Amino acid sequence: MCCTHSGVLPSRPTEHTIFKSIYFFDPNGHRLELAVDTATPQMNAELDKVKWDMLEEWSKTKQAPQHAAWMHEKH
Repeated sequence: MCCTHSGVLPSRPTEHTIFKSIYFFDPNGHRLELAVDTATPQMNAELDKVKWDMLEEWSKTKQAPQHAAWMHEKH
């Protein structure tokens, strides 16, 4: 059965640079996300270099770390 026939309407795909997602609500009202990894090996390598620094910064500030700001730049 197609999702539109069941009353479940997915969102448009959302680009998160290293993955893409679609969101929808199931018939019980639970919000669900389906995601697919789109990161390149180079992107993963860059993130791997800063992952622990990012975690440390976030644990102290509860703010989004800027170590991987390149992921949010529009090209």
